[in-house]
Amino acid sequence: MEEQGLWRLFFATGLPEAYLAIRAAERARETEQKIAAAFRPRGGRARQA
Repeated sequence: MEEQGLWRLFFATGLPEAYLAIRAAERARETEQKIAAAFRPRGGRARQA
């Protein structure tokens, strides 16, 4: 199969969208962890409600 056909198949499978969604979720989780760490008391543990 020629290269152009492989690219069409790749995009037709939805893999690019799935990859981007996974990466976005990972970045959001990392950002949430950084924010939580910034507001965590210096003792190292977050208080539980």
